[in-house]
Amino acid sequence: MSDSSKQYDVQDVEAWLSSETAYETASETYERITGVKLSEHHMHEVTNATGQKVGILDACPSKEEIHKKIEELSENKFRRPIMMLALDGAHGPMRPEPSPHPRKEKRGAGEWKEIKGFRLYLIDGQNIVHVISWHQVCRDDELAQDLLRIKEGGLIPEEKVRLGIIGDGAPWIWKRCKEIFPSAKEILDYFHCSEYVHDVANAHYGKETTAGEAVVTLTRIYYDCHEDVFDSLGRMKAQTRKFKIKLTHFTNTCQIMAKK
Repeated sequence: MSDSSKQYDVQDVEAWLSSETAYETASETYERITGVKLSEHHMHEVTNATGQKVGILDACPSKEEIHKKIEELSENKFRRPIMMLALDGAHGPMRPEPSPHPRKEKRGAGEWKEIKGFRLYLIDGQNIVHVISWHQVCRDDELAQDLLRIKEGGLIPEEKVRLGIIGDGAPWIWKRCKEIFPSAKEILDYFHCSEYVHDVANAHYGKETTAGEAVVTLTRIYYDCHEDVFDSLGRMKAQTRKFKIKLTHFTNTCQIMAKK
């Protein structure tokens, strides 16, 4: 028996509806189907309470399911399939939890918190086969512990795949991944690299003349012509401190890509 006014089967449906759609829509859907009214507030409370008890291994596919996907992609292939681990973080606005005010009074001020997460997927030619997705409000060491749990649970069988890690260059991503997956191939994503390209082109050539130079540099990077990019960087002379900083950042970025 549940200590709540709603039994567990009802709470199960509430949490499922709320995780699939907005609370308002979930509340209306439940009432239309059952004839029973459940408020958005109750939907939110039940979903949050359920989420607090769910760990990463509860939300992941089983070891057997993941290994089956890998075996299917490995069939009649000489090389092991590629498994990519993409990590990122972003700040999001959060309501105060728990609220310091009664339900009918004005809520207190919220705050911005870091949402970190990752996605694991297999690559088969031009197709992406989803494996695991996990995001939550946490520190990078907490996310690292989750990655370690799924590794120790056999969900990332490094002996069966070629593991690649893709990120935006944030130091915490490479640090944590190096601790857990020291032999994985690290990849700086092309979009964030391109941002440095345009910054350097704007600072060196001027904003009205950057298009051609930026495209040429991006094309060279895309086709792994890093030596040509380094030669171009070496010929650039920093006229201002601001440009020197941008040039240093971009050079370091290219060097990271060349090493990967």
